[in-house]
Amino acid sequence: ENSRAGGLEEAMRVAAARTRPPIFMASEKGRRLFEVGWSTKMAMGLKRYCDTLEGAALSDLPPKDQLKTIELPTLILAWKTDVQHPVETAKMLHATLPNSELHIASTYEEIEDFPRLMTDFLRRCTE
Repeated sequence: ENSRAGGLEEAMRVAAARTRPPIFMASEKGRRLFEVGWSTKMAMGLKRYCDTLEGAALSDLPPKDQLKTIELPTLILAWKTDVQHPVETAKMLHATLPNSELHIASTYEEIEDFPRLMTDFLRRCTE
């Protein structure tokens, strides 16, 4: 609601007043990447940005009994201190999905390794 009423600049101002994710703030490269995220959000435009936030707020995971039926290999990537996607959710998904692999990053450098983890995972899935 605040974003729709005040625009993207207001959303950015409110977000700037909040605590930044420590894992990104621990390195210069992480801080720069975090700021790039805001320029991407600004480029989305107000409607797409607000629609995305509302869609995320209204979404939830299927029940665990449904998740247990997913047999496809699943890669779960998470990082500590992610308030929007808690590590507890990643751990629950890993425990529930029968063919899942979980990686939890503790540092920004480990987040930078996510593309390699994805490539290796997809390679294994296609062998």
